[in-house]
Amino acid sequence: MGAGGKATLMKRLILVAQECNNPILVTGTTNLHSFKNTKGLKTISGNEGLRILQKDEKIIWTKKKLPNDIFHGFSTVEIDKIQKNAEKHLIIVKTDGARKRLIKVPNSKEPLIPKKTTHCIAIFNVQCIGQKASSKLIHRFELCSQIAELKENNKIDCSHIVNLISYKNGYLSRMPKDSKKILYLSGCLKTEDIKNAEKICKSVQKIGYDIIVFGDTIEKKFFLYGE
Repeated sequence: MGAGGKATLMKRLILVAQECNNPILVTGTTNLHSFKNTKGLKTISGNEGLRILQKDEKIIWTKKKLPNDIFHGFSTVEIDKIQKNAEKHLIIVKTDGARKRLIKVPNSKEPLIPKKTTHCIAIFNVQCIGQKASSKLIHRFELCSQIAELKENNKIDCSHIVNLISYKNGYLSRMPKDSKKILYLSGCLKTEDIKNAEKICKSVQKIGYDIIVFGDTIEKKFFLYGE
């Protein structure tokens, strides 16, 4: 959930699971775009997924295929039922969309998280820092600007991201009580990005996340805050 790197992180999790030879199920409670360059995964729509699932295969299972290589996901209740038949699988679920923006906070109807979720990851991308605030960069601009105390064309800084992460009705508040709650600051490409991420981490370290990570998924560089 979040913005600025969900699809890339999901692909990385898929590759790691494949290396460990885990059976994998990738799905969503929102629309998913086609996962390109994910070898070894079958894309299944509709009822056929249950039959394939019983073979412990690696699959992307969605409710139906839509135009433009987009797939419609399942409801949270449907995914909880699917989980009963996929106890051996690593299940990766996309729970909200951001329309390719770098920043967002959830509205009252999202993210759609299955009740039996064991690990939740909220993503915020530090590449937005230093850029001018706009709806091209920020999903749900009006909501985010109010929470972050940010006006259009203002330069985004670390304090704005801290406000969004700390928002009382934000991602942390939506995660199942018993789940492992993880914050991931993505897009740390340069030394300045890492310094910004560390500054944000220091400000949000006590709000309730179990694990805080920063780094860059494409470069396969991850840093665990506090170690």
